[in-house]
Amino acid sequence: MLRKLVSNSTFSLINNLLQLVLSLGSGMLIARFLGVKGKGEVYLITQVYTMLQIVFSIGLGSALLYFLKKEEINRQQSNAFIVVYCLLMTVFFAMLLFTFGSSIGFVFGGEIPYNFLVLSFLLALLNISSSFVGYAGMAEEEGVKWWSICTFLGNIFYLIMLVVFIIFIKLSTVGVIYALLISVLVKLALLAWPVHKDRFKFERINGAQFKKIVLYGFQIFISNLFLTSVFRIDTFFLNKMSTVSQLGIYSVATSVGELLLLIPNAIGVALFPHLSGLKRADQRAAMCVVGRVCFIIGLLGILGLAVIGYPFIIIIFGKAFISAFPPFLMLLPGLFAMTLNYSYSNYFSSIGKPLIGAYAFSIGLFINIILNVVLIPNLGISGAAISSSTSYLAITIGFVVFIKREDNVSIIDFVIPQKSDFIYIIDKVKTIVLKK
Repeated sequence: MLRKLVSNSTFSLINNLLQLVLSLGSGMLIARFLGVKGKGEVYLITQVYTMLQIVFSIGLGSALLYFLKKEEINRQQSNAFIVVYCLLMTVFFAMLLFTFGSSIGFVFGGEIPYNFLVLSFLLALLNISSSFVGYAGMAEEEGVKWWSICTFLGNIFYLIMLVVFIIFIKLSTVGVIYALLISVLVKLALLAWPVHKDRFKFERINGAQFKKIVLYGFQIFISNLFLTSVFRIDTFFLNKMSTVSQLGIYSVATSVGELLLLIPNAIGVALFPHLSGLKRADQRAAMCVVGRVCFIIGLLGILGLAVIGYPFIIIIFGKAFISAFPPFLMLLPGLFAMTLNYSYSNYFSSIGKPLIGAYAFSIGLFINIILNVVLIPNLGISGAAISSSTSYLAITIGFVVFIKREDNVSIIDFVIPQKSDFIYIIDKVKTIVLKK
């Protein structure tokens, strides 16, 4: 039952490790050539287009994958849906910028230059398109692997373009945005290539299918919106209450801390399409195993990062960012708790109840907002870190309560590691390392 999941998760993990190297390389370039303020500007822009992508994709990519796996729609119907929706979003974004462009920046905590805002909207549109095509592709047998390859190649182009725009052309922050645009275009072209090559055909979706996709997608959207907001809301509070330079310092704390989520994220990429094709009992069993394994990985990860965090920040980002270390430590307990939630949230989505995940994330978001308002004015980036870490812990507690209520499963079954889990991890590591 778990063999395909392990295969896809392993491939996704290898891809994530390669992306980590590229991410550290790009982070080093931005930090050392643009400085603390430039790092903060780039971080703010990335949060803006990420939020735009979450809001305006409305969870429809996950919905397409879900119903493709259930065989309630076919690939030609998903092609038609993607093209029509992205064309509508293009028109809508243009109208939104033309009508409200001068004031939209304040929604994100402060004034953002108009050209940055336009580029952020374009990035959001391209990311929506690539995510839709990627989700549809994941329904295929080798879809997760192809998505991982395309993502890696897109990041290669990002790093190359960063060198060109920042070092040689010296375009500062706008150069980073141009590099992002090129990398997303490359990823989109690669993801769409198998479709163009084999069967780029369209078939109309009927009213009943459209209704199912939209209703399910909206539930995913609510969950994703709360999840992303929990991770990003502190950015906008800091931008409003502090300085861009402090935001740059905080971005380093979060990026280093989120290394803890590397393996759970790789598992999460493969988990949703895997679970969606299983029966309910098998879905529950897989969720329990993945939850316990993520607990072990998170525990080992938090200990390792606590040890290497200080020299890591100096080596990669420079001494100018060393004040990121205290908030980084404050984020670790909450991020450890978040490692469990990849299995829990994907489980509820796969059984057709993504709103349960939304309830858990909404608890964390509410706590995060309240604590940000109280703590940031007095503690700055440390206050933001405490707020986020506390909210992540609250989310995990919420998921535990919801799973108990939904399935009456013992906490030992889906949280507390068992001896067999350690044996399982050791066996898989040996298999990967020794290539047996």
